[in-house]
Amino acid sequence: MALRTSTNYKTVSNGFTWVVGACGNGMELSAAGTTCECPIGYILRPCVLNQNWGGIDGATCTAPSQSITLTFE
Repeated sequence: MALRTSTNYKTVSNGFTWVVGACGNGMELSAAGTTCECPIGYILRPCVLNQNWGGIDGATCTAPSQSITLTFE
């Protein structure tokens, strides 16, 4: 719900600190515990207007091309 409503959110699950927060002109989902940074990890920035759209288990800024699917259960 935090992504849909553009609301900041933070929780710990499965050993990761998951954060939803603003980054640039869009929202970010991060398992790195921070937002708007470029750590190696699991980060998704679907609406950012540059090449720092995120990545999975690797570079998250200017990352190589990847397909990322986010599923809620």
